[in-house]
Amino acid sequence: ASDVYKRQSQPDVSVIVPVGAVDAVLERQVRAIVEQQLDRPFELVLSLNVSDAAAAAELDRMLAAIGDGCVRVVDSSDRKGAAHARNVGIRASVGRLVACCDADDMVHAGWLAALVLGLADHDAVSGHVIDVFPEPHMAKWHPPATPDSLPTFLGVPYVLTGNLGVRRAAFDAVVGFDDSLIRCEDIAFGWALVRAGFTLAYA
Repeated sequence: ASDVYKRQSQPDVSVIVPVGAVDAVLERQVRAIVEQQLDRPFELVLSLNVSDAAAAAELDRMLAAIGDGCVRVVDSSDRKGAAHARNVGIRASVGRLVACCDADDMVHAGWLAALVLGLADHDAVSGHVIDVFPEPHMAKWHPPATPDSLPTFLGVPYVLTGNLGVRRAAFDAVVGFDDSLIRCEDIAFGWALVRAGFTLAYA
């Protein structure tokens, strides 16, 4: 039933992925997203942040092979950066609820449903992130991304852009991500939401 919803109904949820490279890792992520089971229609918006004809052609080939009608591509190559790509993708999307993940991650089954459930009671949510490192000892170099709760910076919680659910009304109220930032835009976004009185939670 969810496949019929995705293709024939107005999406209630939009999933946004900023794309900087078109490769096998992205294809695995796209397939994992379109296979999500949800009790309402959703769309996937890929925000292409490179002005490369070869990359665009490869993305077209990939999506043709996947063959899922809920996927759209938007061009965000006018300004480099994941924050800008997310903003362009979200503003081009139609869902009342927005989910974001990254092109070099892999969402697990149930990911989207968990974010949507969290957004029933909160304005923005982040879920659990499992870090994968090339060498096991590298895990000791970083604190866990989500220690079974929202991460904090200087005592203030924030939401992770790689695993994010947000109500569109909240996104619009804080005017999206600060696209002048090339790092820590998720911290700035979370802080803006908190300042505006929106609620953040761990999904």
